Amino acid sequence: MTCLTRAAACRAQGLGLQYARHLADAGARCLVLTSRAPRLSAEELAALARPGAAAFVVAADAGDAAHTARVAAWAREALPAVAHYAHAAGAVLGRTARRS
Repeated sequence: MTCLTRAAACRAQGLGLQYARHLADAGARCLVLTSRAPRLSAEELAALARPGAAAFVVAADAGDAAHTARVAAWAREALPAVAHYAHAAGAVLGRTARRS
């Protein structure tokens, strides 16, 4: 089975964290979350890294080309190929995101 990386630029909370949970629930085997100021607890990170999977939170601003290049270079060297990238910053405002 090929392990591909799913990457999400988010605040590692709110909508971005909810999206990362959705990817983990769908069976993502390698997750990378980027955030200018990551605040993910060890318990939240462990919940994303299901058995046989890995999850990483990297401090980086998706709007900064140098930060993005640094994360991309690290991912190319250290992780399986990136198969999916999403910019998922946003607020949920106390409601559950749902499919339309």
